[in-house]
Amino acid sequence: MRKLESILQKLLEACEVESSAVVSSKGQIMAATLGKGVDEKAVSSMSAAMLSIGERVGSVLGTGKTQSLEIHCSEGLVLLRAMPNTVLIATAPADAKVGLIDYELNQAVQEIIKII
Repeated sequence: MRKLESILQKLLEACEVESSAVVSSKGQIMAATLGKGVDEKAVSSMSAAMLSIGERVGSVLGTGKTQSLEIHCSEGLVLLRAMPNTVLIATAPADAKVGLIDYELNQAVQEIIKII
């Protein structure tokens, strides 16, 4: 768990990611760097639900397994990366440099996969 938290902390320092979490596909937080007042249980259950919905859409449309999801909100971004039985979810400001965040998220995913 400490290794996962270390990866998430590096992610916060490397780019404009404001918060992040590693969540099991069953909706359990494995590690998180969420802001104060953020409901971890809500984040974990919604992350698992988002992955499930993405998988269903990919299946119905015949586009394969979900690799990532992005939600553009009025005040920020929610980015999700699917891994085997796990999800990395992160938030960033609406005007963030998405290319750099994508790169850093992909690097974090590779490190997380080695651990889990």
